[in-house]
Amino acid sequence: MNDQIIHPNNVEAEEGLISCCFKGEGTESYDSISGIVDPDDFYLERNKYIFNSIVSIAGRGEDINEVSLLEELKKASKVDEVGGISAIYSVMDKVETPTSIKYFANLVKEKSQLRELARTCKLAAESALSETVDPDVIRSSVESKMVEMSEGSDRAMDLGNTVDQLRDDYEKMMSGDYVSEAVKTHINHLDEKLGNGGIAPGEVMVLAAPTSCGKSQLALNFALRAAMKSDVPSAIVSLEMPQKQITQRFVSCLSKVWIKRIRDRVATKADMVAVNGALDTLQGLNINTIHSVKSVQDMASQVRTLVRNKGIKMLIVDYLQLIPFGGKMSKNDAIADVSHKIKQLALELNLPIVLLCQVGREGAKRPGGLMLYDLKDSGDIENDADIVLLMWPKEGDIEESKKVDKYGSYIEMMYNVAKNREGERDVKGIFKFRHFIGRFY
Repeated sequence: MNDQIIHPNNVEAEEGLISCCFKGEGTESYDSISGIVDPDDFYLERNKYIFNSIVSIAGRGEDINEVSLLEELKKASKVDEVGGISAIYSVMDKVETPTSIKYFANLVKEKSQLRELARTCKLAAESALSETVDPDVIRSSVESKMVEMSEGSDRAMDLGNTVDQLRDDYEKMMSGDYVSEAVKTHINHLDEKLGNGGIAPGEVMVLAAPTSCGKSQLALNFALRAAMKSDVPSAIVSLEMPQKQITQRFVSCLSKVWIKRIRDRVATKADMVAVNGALDTLQGLNINTIHSVKSVQDMASQVRTLVRNKGIKMLIVDYLQLIPFGGKMSKNDAIADVSHKIKQLALELNLPIVLLCQVGREGAKRPGGLMLYDLKDSGDIENDADIVLLMWPKEGDIEESKKVDKYGSYIEMMYNVAKNREGERDVKGIFKFRHFIGRFY
């Protein structure tokens, strides 16, 4: 009995693919599959060497033929390793036309991915059995590899489909039938200032404010209103509040009842009807929470799971500086790394992400309020963001910014859309923050 493991491969497809590269004008055949396969996708070393030479020849824009191949192999001292000139001609003559080149390329890639999957699973199993690696690290590593493999191999994308989509979008805009993919905050004066009328898939909105200014509550308003008014499922990564506290804030916001009235046993029957109605409504909303992450990679893994299982279409991260990072990096470098990875996650999952960020109180007291340079710890936060929304008390202090109208007490909160990739930047406005019930207007 032969116990030797035969790794997935298709040598005939490899040789057919190489042969196709020599059929056609110049580099045309190779160019058609250059985004699908790499030399490392080949199983036989001989075929890997030959294809690597083809890549080099095409990279210089030269014709791919037996002369250029032989010269390239000679320069790399690989002629003997591929079996000599007779072996080269044997591979070149495998097919007569290049018509099957994409079929061969996809087969070669498929076998390569199967081998890579086997290696990944083997390494994960060895790490698990050693009991020296954190399970979340193993899981994140495997999941990252799966995502990488599922993203598709055709790196260059034709603009044709997008052009058709935009043509259709523009016609609908003119006719009034257009429905934006952006997730609205449903605070009209804010949505009007955002380039896409909300936060578009793949965008990161950085929401920055000093501590105790209501930035978490504003983000919760976004999630609740998106769920209520647009049926948008969301996830909230909260590293400060447990789920019960978040839910209680939703209840107060939805019912317009200050929960302290219930604790003090002065709530009316009408208050309790409103609160119970809010609880019933919340049970039917697709809002999910995450409260423990070991790293940004672990957070990404949990979010991917929610996208698959719950179909979430918006993510809120509360807040950037609380996400754990490795001790080997400086704080600035770690914050930059986390910021980059969150932007990559937005693009990978095509999600709008609201990323909360802490800023110092000093900027809020400055004439003109907060500026982009007030973002703490790293300038990369601004670079990675598509939208930066800065918020601070109008008078520079919470107590001094409190007002009263016929509906009760509120805090005047200034905001500035300081960065707005798809719209006008440095546009200011004022929120009314009814702090007792956690509502922003």
